[in-house]
Formats: sequence, structure tokens, C-alpha cells
Amino acid sequence: MLIKEVISPLKLYAAKVGVPSSASANASTTSIKTAIHAESAQHARQLLDHLYGLNSVSSLILVTKFQTEATAGAAVGPLSADQLKLKALTDQKRQLAQREKQERARQQLVKAQAQVLKSRQVRPAVVAA
Repeated sequence: MLIKEVISPLKLYAAKVGVPSSASANASTTSIKTAIHAESAQHARQLLDHLYGLNSVSSLILVTKFQTEATAGAAVGPLSADQLKLKALTDQKRQLAQREKQERARQQLVKAQAQVLKSRQVRPAVVAA
């Protein structure tokens, strides 16, 4: 066993595969979606070709962690009007929080720059009388 087999996890690929609609040779193919774990896109394509037949894979994409988290809790079908409103408000809240964070950072930067500028100013020498 190689160390890279233990350390590097397999990646998840989503694929569209053409499969025959019926057992007859003249039947049309139906496109289905499937997922497969493999080390690389080439390995995923080879595995799918072995499972579903040569040149049956029409598309193959790498599924990222963000995509799996985003779709894990997603409802099937389109969102209702109420769900869309809540989603819009949640997105707006996230954007406003990000803007607030940026504005605080900007104000801290301006304050720090002012302090640096003030410390660099030449102070007149005090002459004792």
C-alpha cells in the first residue's frame, strides 16, 4: 500500500451517463445523473465507462465541498415565495455584516494612519527661560 493511498482522500465527481432505455439494440438512450468517487477525472471516466459502457459519459465535473454543503439541505424543486423572501433577507444580512466588518477595518486603518502621521510631526523644542 502506498502512503498517498492512505493520505489523499478520493474526490467526488458528478457525471451524466447515457444508458439504453430498453434491452433492444435500436432503443434510444436515457441520460441519467450519477456520482462516483475516484482519484482523478480520468479514473472516474474509466470507471464509468466500465460500468455503463464505452463512451457513455456525456459530462463529468468535480464536486467541491461548497457544492455538497450547499445542496445537502436544499429542498427539491423551486423555492416558494416565502422561502425566497427569507433567502433574500439572509443574503442581505450576510452582505450587511460583511460591509460592517469592512467599514470597521477602514476606520481602524484611518485612525492608525492618523496616529502615525501625528507621531512623525516635528515638535518644536521647548526652550527653558
